[in-house]
Amino acid sequence: MDTKEKVSEKGQTQKHYKNKEKQALKKLRQLHREKNPGKRIPTYETNTANGLTKCIIDYLNMKGQQAERVQCIGAPIPQGNGLYKFGKTTMHRGTADISATIKGRSVKIEIKANGDKMSSYQWQYKKDIEQAGGLYFIAHDFVGFLYWIHQNFKEGKK
Repeated sequence: MDTKEKVSEKGQTQKHYKNKEKQALKKLRQLHREKNPGKRIPTYETNTANGLTKCIIDYLNMKGQQAERVQCIGAPIPQGNGLYKFGKTTMHRGTADISATIKGRSVKIEIKANGDKMSSYQWQYKKDIEQAGGLYFIAHDFVGFLYWIHQNFKEGKK
């Protein structure tokens, strides 16, 4: 197979993924419209960690589950001239970005967009959550998250 064919195949794969992503975001906007009639539909984007986090939290909350963003920063310490430094956090190092309860199960979701990698603290936190009986998911994109949700929380499955 020559280089041109490989590029063509890769292009088709990327196009297929982009199409799935567009369909997933369309469903999210439709769900928002149904749950919040008359309210402005937020702009959903999945190309940033903040955007992906918002998509996942809104999706879970609109589906009747509970999800919230976890902010893991310390208290601001005044440094003078209007500048602040953040002190150490009291939270567990490696805490996931999203804490959720889905069908009664504790679920932690770590957002890793744009090639971000997990730290050793995050790997340890994942291990701790799973040993305690919780579920842990590393979200790289919205389509992958929806697939994981479907696989782990099908109707009748708990």
